[in-house]
Amino acid sequence: MMLRRRLFTIFAVIFLSSVLVNGGHALQRWYAGYVLTDGSGSIIYPTGVGGEIDIQSQPAYDISYWVGLSGTANTCCQHVFMGAGYTLGNQPDGSFDGTPEIYVDWQDANGIYVFHSIMPASWGSQHAFKVWIFQMPCCPLGRYYGAFAIDGVSLSYNPYMDTCCGQAQAQLEADNTNYANSYGHWSQLIWLDATSWID
Repeated sequence: MMLRRRLFTIFAVIFLSSVLVNGGHALQRWYAGYVLTDGSGSIIYPTGVGGEIDIQSQPAYDISYWVGLSGTANTCCQHVFMGAGYTLGNQPDGSFDGTPEIYVDWQDANGIYVFHSIMPASWGSQHAFKVWIFQMPCCPLGRYYGAFAIDGVSLSYNPYMDTCCGQAQAQLEADNTNYANSYGHWSQLIWLDATSWID
């Protein structure tokens, strides 16, 4: 078991992109966290990822802690991703949350981005998140969809992903590098190898 736990490797805090907000002002987004790799450092592409996220009791704005999968759709080369976690501050839907909010989001094989706020979370609480890709038994081969669970409860969102797997990630996304080590914590990171969750 210890060897498998080491497969989630840390990557450095890096500047990834700028987005336009508030009338054209650039907002820097920083990412830090874990990606799933094999013993040699090569990225593994499982069918699911999960983990528990502790919500610290210190407020900070414009941050998100999440687990997710990222990949490329088979038929159209569209970047697809799906994630679940908690967020605080300005939201992709234009709203603002002054307390932690549990959410799911995805970009499907058609390039459509969706953000769903699920429920508020308490400071100092811990929540379990899972995201995975599955094939609908009623559909032709290659019809892959996403699924989400929060605290063991499956959600009814099933976006069309058009890929069987993705890069497993556990990340902090923030507007300021000062938030990188202070406002959340992951534990019990797991990944789905076709049919079995592995820690």
